[in-house]
Amino acid sequence: MSSSLISGSYLVYIKPDNYLRIQIPGLITITKNSRTTLIPINFIAGDINNDNSITIEDYKILIACSIFSKNKSDCPNGGDQSADLTSDGIIDQDDYTLYLRETSVVEGE
Repeated sequence: MSSSLISGSYLVYIKPDNYLRIQIPGLITITKNSRTTLIPINFIAGDINNDNSITIEDYKILIACSIFSKNKSDCPNGGDQSADLTSDGIIDQDDYTLYLRETSVVEGE
């Protein structure tokens, strides 16, 4: 955490790559030069293009980059691993299943 933060209460949002942004519930009190522990939260996977929504654009990248794609030239960056939602090094049916499950969830904060 940056030492330039002023002590106070903040709304805290976290946005990891490939996940929707989540707001930590409530106001979080930050004290300069001390560690703040946040409650555990569950992130929603599937934001492959990192625009903070799960859309058809994410789906297109997932399909273009999967092991089942016949035309890898459609995959961004020639083999973008951002579609590897399960972080197992391969873009396959497990990533597709996770993507489908997460599409039922509302957009991030």
